[in-house]
Amino acid sequence: MKFGKSLNACFIASALFLPTALYAHASDVVHQEVIVTAQKFSSAASKTPMAVSAINGEALIQNGFESTSTLTSAIPNLQMDANGTATRISIRGVTSQDTTEKGDPSAAFMLDGIYIARSEAQNTSFFDVERIEVLRGPQGTLYGRNTTAGVINVISKRPNDEFELRLNGNFGNFNARSLGAVINLPISPNFRVRAATNFNLRDAFILNEQGTAYKMSNNRDDASFRLSALYQVNDALDVLIRADYSKINSINADIDAANFYIDPNAQNPVYYNSSSKAKRTLSFIPANGGRSVLQQYDTDNQTWGIGAEVNWKLPWATISYLGSHRYFERNELGNIILSSQYGSRFIQDADYSQDSHELRLAENLEGKFGSQIGIYYFTETADVRFTLRDLQVIYLPPFFAFPQNPAINTNAAIFAQTNYQATDRLSFTFGARYSKDNKSRYGFTSFQQEYDFNPANGDFHFLNAAKLGSDNVTWRAGVDFDISADSFIYGAIATGYKSGSFNDGCMAGSSFGGEICTFPTDDNLLFYKPETLTSYEIGLKTRFWQRRAYLEATMFYYDYQNLQLTGLAYDRFGGPFYTTTNAAKASIIGFELTGDMRTSSRAKISYALTMLDARYGTYSPDGIHDWSGLALDRTPPMTASFGYETTHPIASGNLIFRLNSRWSDSYYLSNTSSGLRFMVPSFTKTDFNIGFEPSNGDYNLQFFVKNMEDIVYPLTVGGGVAAPSEPRTIGFRWGMNF
Repeated sequence: MKFGKSLNACFIASALFLPTALYAHASDVVHQEVIVTAQKFSSAASKTPMAVSAINGEALIQNGFESTSTLTSAIPNLQMDANGTATRISIRGVTSQDTTEKGDPSAAFMLDGIYIARSEAQNTSFFDVERIEVLRGPQGTLYGRNTTAGVINVISKRPNDEFELRLNGNFGNFNARSLGAVINLPISPNFRVRAATNFNLRDAFILNEQGTAYKMSNNRDDASFRLSALYQVNDALDVLIRADYSKINSINADIDAANFYIDPNAQNPVYYNSSSKAKRTLSFIPANGGRSVLQQYDTDNQTWGIGAEVNWKLPWATISYLGSHRYFERNELGNIILSSQYGSRFIQDADYSQDSHELRLAENLEGKFGSQIGIYYFTETADVRFTLRDLQVIYLPPFFAFPQNPAINTNAAIFAQTNYQATDRLSFTFGARYSKDNKSRYGFTSFQQEYDFNPANGDFHFLNAAKLGSDNVTWRAGVDFDISADSFIYGAIATGYKSGSFNDGCMAGSSFGGEICTFPTDDNLLFYKPETLTSYEIGLKTRFWQRRAYLEATMFYYDYQNLQLTGLAYDRFGGPFYTTTNAAKASIIGFELTGDMRTSSRAKISYALTMLDARYGTYSPDGIHDWSGLALDRTPPMTASFGYETTHPIASGNLIFRLNSRWSDSYYLSNTSSGLRFMVPSFTKTDFNIGFEPSNGDYNLQFFVKNMEDIVYPLTVGGGVAAPSEPRTIGFRWGMNF
């Protein structure tokens, strides 16, 4: 109750902070408006009735936001972590834990509006980006399933009608080095081509003191290329083709959880502070009955795609098509420490192929109504083999494998949304989407003496065979009102859902590859339900102080049902596997305040404050531990950030100073398998850089320090291991324009 009263007080105070709040002398310096496409049409962020944050490409470079995991400090209530080779996204406490072929994310990650299904394929560097838009809250109407948390859309730069050639790079500690290049060619008045490439390398943060010669793999090792071509057929029709390729060998490996907690297996693990180096040192080797469980980390992942965007402007409407084919190949070798007593080497081989198509019609007649309607289709096919080794210590054969082929995931949807301009100042929004999902997976849980299955060696397996069909209706209803030319308020109710799916096991009567389901899995254990979320949100957006300053205030409440939680379990023979269950419900209430202020023509202040109270309703992860009323993972009750940027002219150009600092309250990480909860204490991280840009803009130089405090904290904890965050990094960035 006290938390709710605090939120109300914050929101009312924000609403009173209107154009007359501050006085300043007249100036040409104003808040720079940002154009976003969050509603699938262009609108000013300050006039978009939802919680959306946008970062342009130049800001990404200037602040060192080089990959997904670096965005946490820039967006309110966002946490993006590198977990092994995968990217874990949490927005306002809503997240997903299952990154296998049968799991789905809670936040949709998109590249130029194309949904990227595999979290491992998201772990690339940002390059030649126009902007990144982060939509906080469920987006089930325009974006469909798997958007209970929100949407992250990385939008690359389009070919334009000017010649452009740019080079950029950086180098720093941990042997970091990167190189990027962009060229834009206007071939003719109606045909333009743009190419961009990026290479990024950085040694591992983790220090190996296991007494082996193994390298801890590179923290960053990726290379990417993108080619785009824009053909302006006529004034009404344009076609944009994009093709991209990325090699993704980056990994954030695990270390012993005892680096952070006195006894990570105790019922209430106690966090203790140590140096950055101590937290990043891996010296632990599980006993494993004297058997070696270590191998050299090796990652050879790659993804590529080709897509088309077509826009045809008719006198009364615009017809848009967005489609793509994408492929992701995953090949990894690594080590898993399952407990202090045993570990395992693993082999991961997988191929994923996805196709998506969206056809949308948006009417563009002048009038009170503005409507769009569309259809969408997505399909993904996976061939996956995951193998664990060295589990003889728990009386399993040398190889414990999960060959699954095929795993098929399809989604078809129809959606519509309309905006009704009731008066010059009052508008209403209504939208709905019908989605149909189908999932199936066939394969085995296999116990083998060698890598290849051979019954002559006594190998045996159990069938995994399940399929699931479901449908869902999501909707949005909103109202917004212009208080003045520079201020407006909005309110919205929106829904979202994440698909249901299944665990390992087989349905009664199912068969595959000549195998019959001998031991059917009870439906209550085999299947889990879709998770759903209903959001109630009100917001204020205002420019004031002669448009020098901008402020957003948002308050929201989530009714979160059947949230999906994933943990480690063991089959009847003691083999480990991941299983997902539904928690009964959770509730989330929060407040966000963000803004910036141009204090002069050469200085800018930015700030953000978040408050969050996210808790389980009634839930026990294992029937023993009661988590009812406890906080959800990665939900600090409060965060605050401050940024300052100032430009100082000198004889030949400008010196630019930037300082950004973020404080986070403490929060928890949970392990549903053991019922343990790990507290991450509060911390502050500060970034600083100083740069020089000559008057002609031909080049730029920058010295930077990220995480000046050298704070290292766990990103994930479970099974006796943890993934550490990035330590302090120092280096130089440079860029050249031709």
